[in-house]
Amino acid sequence: MSKKYYLRLIVILVYTTLISCTSEVYDVEVSNTMAVERENESVELLVNKLPELIASNVEKYGIYDKSTKQFLTSQVIDNDMDGSPDVIIFQPKLDPNSSKYFQLIIQDKGTDEIAYCYSRIVPERIDDYTWENNRIAFRTYGPEAQRLVEEGEEGGLISSGIDCWLKKVEYPIIDKWYKESFNGISYHEDHGEGLDDLSCGNQSRLGWFGH
Repeated sequence: MSKKYYLRLIVILVYTTLISCTSEVYDVEVSNTMAVERENESVELLVNKLPELIASNVEKYGIYDKSTKQFLTSQVIDNDMDGSPDVIIFQPKLDPNSSKYFQLIIQDKGTDEIAYCYSRIVPERIDDYTWENNRIAFRTYGPEAQRLVEEGEEGGLISSGIDCWLKKVEYPIIDKWYKESFNGISYHEDHGEGLDDLSCGNQSRLGWFGH
């Protein structure tokens, strides 16, 4: 017999219906009760409301869009920091006043996914730290850059500013722009994907006040 659980969604004020699992597949119905299209808004599934078979291995599961036959980008979150995931979130696209079915299926991570968010330390450029989403990227300077300045060594920089890298594309650009910069292609100039327009401590090239 099917069981139905009604969970409040994050951001969108609609409900999901979870229908009991068969084998390793679990159907999820998401409903948009508004007369506008909903996109880039997070749906939250409570792990403790899922069948034990899935809840105990939820990190292996992905959200599969049955209509496009592709996995959506999803993430498990440990809200109480006890080492076990509490929720799995994803962002579906829904037409006005519509419902859509998705499936929780074991996924070979890295397939059919687009990495919209990314961050890393950049040791090849002293110790920058960078992060980005599909709209914008940022870069800040690490303690090693400050140490170089304080000890009179070459190549350091002291700044509390955070660089804002303005993107014209939605795919990740951090690694690409750094690699190109080491080959003489400046990310302070727009080569079609955007640019780092702010120079920390100075006025930007557009006349805005830099950090």
